[in-house]
Amino acid sequence: LKIEFPDDTVLITTSLFHAVEEYNCGCVKTLLDSINSLGHSGKFFISDDNIISFSTICEFNDLIEADNPFEIVFCGCETFEMYTNAILKYDKTP
Repeated sequence: LKIEFPDDTVLITTSLFHAVEEYNCGCVKTLLDSINSLGHSGKFFISDDNIISFSTICEFNDLIEADNPFEIVFCGCETFEMYTNAILKYDKTP
């Protein structure tokens, strides 16, 4: 879990411990783009280190004023949980 504060916003990135094999990056990216098109409050992506990650951004004031700021902070964890089977079981071995 990585939390950054660029320009009065809060950028929260959650990453898995699993890397995507180089040969499979294109297929997994297509899967993540499909999941992203469903319109969640963040984006799945493959990092420069080939790690599957999820980022969400909110205004700093929204985080402070939220009834439960942990819901925002752990949004990526919950979203990963929803799509774990689709992401981790995806294997298109050549």
